[in-house]
Amino acid sequence: MRRGALALALALALLQGGCGDGGGPKNLAPSASLTVDHPLKATGSPFLFDASASSDPDGAISFYHYLFADGTPEILTASRATSHAYASPGVFTVQLTVVDDDGAEAAVGLVITVVEAECSNNGVGGPQCDDPFACLDGLCQCPNFQPPCGLVCCDTGLTCVDGACITEACSAPLSFCPGWGCVDLLYDNNNCGGCGRMCDVCELGECRGGACDPQETFCNGVGCVDLQTDPANCGFCGTSCPEGVCRSGSCGAPGTVLEAFPAPPYQTITGMTYFPGDGAFYLMTGRRFVLFEPTLGLELGNWFLADEAMRRAVGLAADPFDHALLTGAYDRFTPGGSVDLEAYNPFFPVPALVAPDVGGPVAFEEATGTFWVFANQTQELLSLDRSKMVTGRHPVAGLDPSDRFTDLASDGAGGVWAVRPNLEGLAGPAMKKISLESFRVVLEVEPPDPAFGIGGVVLVDGALWGAGRNGVWRMVP
Repeated sequence: MRRGALALALALALLQGGCGDGGGPKNLAPSASLTVDHPLKATGSPFLFDASASSDPDGAISFYHYLFADGTPEILTASRATSHAYASPGVFTVQLTVVDDDGAEAAVGLVITVVEAECSNNGVGGPQCDDPFACLDGLCQCPNFQPPCGLVCCDTGLTCVDGACITEACSAPLSFCPGWGCVDLLYDNNNCGGCGRMCDVCELGECRGGACDPQETFCNGVGCVDLQTDPANCGFCGTSCPEGVCRSGSCGAPGTVLEAFPAPPYQTITGMTYFPGDGAFYLMTGRRFVLFEPTLGLELGNWFLADEAMRRAVGLAADPFDHALLTGAYDRFTPGGSVDLEAYNPFFPVPALVAPDVGGPVAFEEATGTFWVFANQTQELLSLDRSKMVTGRHPVAGLDPSDRFTDLASDGAGGVWAVRPNLEGLAGPAMKKISLESFRVVLEVEPPDPAFGIGGVVLVDGALWGAGRNGVWRMVP
């Protein structure tokens, strides 16, 4: 699990920052580099991958993590080189992630092509190649791996130009690439950092996003794609979903657990949210805010609501406009402090039936800048603008009469998840999705912890995070 190293580094950095000691020099990220002995081979022939050029400016590379994009198990190794053979033809993007001795990561991708074998490397059990070609990695190729020049192979030092083997000299800083001529490997989009390495925009030998939108990635031979939703390039370039559905960079149905983490610091969870700038998650336990690192279950701090004996809050959302914690009891609190910015009064006009000390779960929909509050007493979704004024009331169809929820989260695609744990006064664990177009329950799934459920959910980087008494889960939204 690659995220664990980053999570530990994040938690340590936050703890050091809280102690005020400055934490020492900032760890510099490593640099990832990956080469292959030949980018085109036949099925069954091993590719030899070399990450020796990867480096760390202030330490050392601890291990190398390979994903081969063909469904085979990932490889985690301390060796700088590895090999892999493919059983089926196709175009694959090999993903390398290097991790330094302080837990920092860097990643790089390399495209290779696999075709059906056309000859036998050992001369037995398959067709042979005609002279002057030799069987190399299951393919009939020139002995020096150069492309054939008509029906001949060019000798070392010669190259094929217009069907003839001639001497080709390129003046610095240009390099010769077969089929392309003299090119600048630092800026040539078809030969970026090496012959045949294509990308959208080449800068200093590295592929850049170029014209791709911020949420998109450039995949060689495909173009700009969204790895979070593209079923042909799901999570990584070339990774195809058999069922044609890609959500949150994973082939799976909504509610599918992608990763499971330790239990959070407190058992009673009635809300969860996340501020990207803070780098950690917030929990609500009814009267307590908790700052914690979700992949380790590490508590980084906690504080209470202002002391009012009977006050309880459900639901938690990050208010990006005022950088405040918004609870479903219709109050805002400054992160790290117990100051109620509205002095316990509703800060927007709501029907008297929706009491501020009862309220309901709350979520923020980033795409539209809308806050959504589920009124537990009336089973309605209330839409709020950025100033927290109610702009609409929508009864929700398909609910059970006893449905009450503790938290909401946007699914990033025009819906919200409503959850509740197994708490006294509620109807038992539940996890339901409500459409924001029809305002109807469109999906109900079993929570990742069927016995106790989850009490808090939040959408982070296209994935749904949920917290309950027995764990934290990252799920398909």
